[in-house]
Amino acid sequence: MFQSLQQRRGVASWLSAGIVLSACLVFSPQGVRSASAEPAEAPAIEVRLAPPDPLVEVVPPRPSHRHFWVHGHWSWNGRSHVWVPGYYEVERRGYVYREPRWENVGGHWYFHEGAWHRRWGGQR
Repeated sequence: MFQSLQQRRGVASWLSAGIVLSACLVFSPQGVRSASAEPAEAPAIEVRLAPPDPLVEVVPPRPSHRHFWVHGHWSWNGRSHVWVPGYYEVERRGYVYREPRWENVGGHWYFHEGAWHRRWGGQR
């Protein structure tokens, strides 16, 4: 019925650790994000050399009506542009996919990775 002092200290230690861990989750700079939250767009890669023209790809037959084609694109490996072939992606209900792209801003080229974005208005 009575707990020893050592047992009570053990329980207190575990409770303290749980409180500290909870505070870290609640007060972390990143906050707590759910799995369905919008992904933050990754920082763009900046390059001064324009990407070459896209390569012509033969698009294979679609695996199902839920798949869509993501076009191939040029990426940057730190020294030069490299071709990333196209591929099929499966639709995600309530989201739209924005393909990888290059953006020219004042002679600087910025590469943006492809990403899923939530649709507005409950559209499919």
